Amino acid sequence: MMETTPVSGTFQSPLLTPKCGVEVTITFTGSQRVLTFPRRPVGPRDLTIFNAKWVATAGDNQVRFRNVTIDLVQVKPDGTVISNFASHQPVEFTGQVKTNLDTGEVILEAHHFADLDRMCELLTA
Repeated sequence: MMETTPVSGTFQSPLLTPKCGVEVTITFTGSQRVLTFPRRPVGPRDLTIFNAKWVATAGDNQVRFRNVTIDLVQVKPDGTVISNFASHQPVEFTGQVKTNLDTGEVILEAHHFADLDRMCELLTA
């Protein structure tokens, strides 16, 4: 089963506003697609794909970027439920996070984090 939903929004950035020392507003538009595999006892259960254009604005300055995220929830043969979250989130991180949803244990952490100092330079220039 597949469902695609348009997404959009505007909010004050909880990361960039305090880091940059000015109010930073984020506006985004895109889509979220959810695929479910209800008849599979093992293997993929849910796949969520998020794809959006983002604009960070501070005064007259803007930074544009794209966010692409894939979240795959799968059931292993031993019954363990794993979330594999791969993303390009320019304000947070780029990479992959893998979590055991039964225990909350993080199996794999992202290793590339956003350069918020550079983004603030662009927004406050």
